[in-house]
Amino acid sequence: MTFVAGIFFLIFGLSVGWSSFSARRYWTETRGVVTNLDFKKERVEYEYSVNGQQYAGSSGDDPNWNRVGKCIRIYYDKNNPSTSRLHNWFNEIVFCW
Repeated sequence: MTFVAGIFFLIFGLSVGWSSFSARRYWTETRGVVTNLDFKKERVEYEYSVNGQQYAGSSGDDPNWNRVGKCIRIYYDKNNPSTSRLHNWFNEIVFCW
């Protein structure tokens, strides 16, 4: 049983590591701001800009860990900046400038 659990965690760890590596390779980090919290749908809406162009996005993130106006990390597709995802580690402090 311990062996099976070890294999499971090894595979899980490799997949998380690959996902993180892949994200850094194809996605670019920027800062964004939470604009709306939808508690019914458990969605966080945000805005960010890339090269002076404004974009909006939303994520199925827990709105309880956010607040409107909070500065957050956004990852966007280098080839299509309108495609983005929220990077939020609960109450991580992110500075916007």
